[in-house]
Amino acid sequence: MMMIRIIIALAVLTCPAWADHSEPLSYSIASTWKGRVVADAADPSRLLVVSPRPAWSGSSPALTVIGVDGRSRISGFLGQDVRDAMPWSNGFLVARVEYRRVIVSLVDRQLSTLPSSEIIIEADADVDAATIVRVLGAPSDPIAVVQVGSSVVAVQRFDGRLYQTPLNRMCLPLPFCKVKVGLASPLLIPSVHRHF
Repeated sequence: MMMIRIIIALAVLTCPAWADHSEPLSYSIASTWKGRVVADAADPSRLLVVSPRPAWSGSSPALTVIGVDGRSRISGFLGQDVRDAMPWSNGFLVARVEYRRVIVSLVDRQLSTLPSSEIIIEADADVDAATIVRVLGAPSDPIAVVQVGSSVVAVQRFDGRLYQTPLNRMCLPLPFCKVKVGLASPLLIPSVHRHF
């Protein structure tokens, strides 16, 4: 008899429990994204750490430059939603989300935004927590590629300002892709290289 009670108790304990008609508590993951560590091409002893913004804190740094010894040297973009960054044009190209838009900034090695070096990326839709935002390219290339969801734009610095040129969606998988530039665009983009 005791053995039957143990078997029934084990059977009841292994069954999932649920609330009746309305669940008072539920747990779901709306979205997550990971931070990353980027090597500084100009100074191999420095690393750029891109940290996701925690929901409970508005004062934690989104970007931190650390030494290879792990000590923090510089912090920046406090409480901002930085999604990606990379070394580019003697600084860092930083993509952050603000008011459901992606803003790309060129910052110096001290994480200070350079004058006239911010642009709002023209994306197909509003940006939310699940939207993929990536910055691709090599530090020495004159062009960086920014992906926002299904939109891809080329970013170039010209006369101290950042400019963007939308790319065809079919362009990214190709190793080299010629981009035709309209007469209204101040940029001449000979080709875009894919770097991962």
